[in-house]
Amino acid sequence: MIVVYLAFEHFAGRPKTGFIIIQDIYSQFEMKKELQKKYESAHNARKRIADSMVMNIRMLGQKIDAEKGKDTSDISHFKAMRMEYSERKQRSDQDDSTQSKQYDDAILNQLNQYVKDYGKENHYEYIFGNGNGSLMDADESKNITAQVTQYVNQRYEGKK
Repeated sequence: MIVVYLAFEHFAGRPKTGFIIIQDIYSQFEMKKELQKKYESAHNARKRIADSMVMNIRMLGQKIDAEKGKDTSDISHFKAMRMEYSERKQRSDQDDSTQSKQYDDAILNQLNQYVKDYGKENHYEYIFGNGNGSLMDADESKNITAQVTQYVNQRYEGKK
């Protein structure tokens, strides 16, 4: 009876807590992996177009050099192609940035919800993250990164 009382005294007043290594969960999150592949595919398609434009500009530049700039229509076309490339490159960079931000926001929103759900389902009062230096040290036995990673991926895949 005394053992039960001591155990109750030891645990009764303490909230259930754990911590997660946010970078590990983020990098292993299946949604992140899928969106990263989509991003890379779109980025590579834009890059192929830009690379093709660069090749055409170089070829025309070589032709102009070989003819010593005698064909003014080629020079005008060359300038127009360079301007078009510059504009397309700028749009492409902006598209990359916008898509990356949208994907990151979606991933983080989903992860936050899943971690919150994990905490509720497993009766955690606090789950701390070490993402921005706010958790400087913790007992490794409180590290629930692996469990949360498994949970968020199962939730994402519809298995939970």
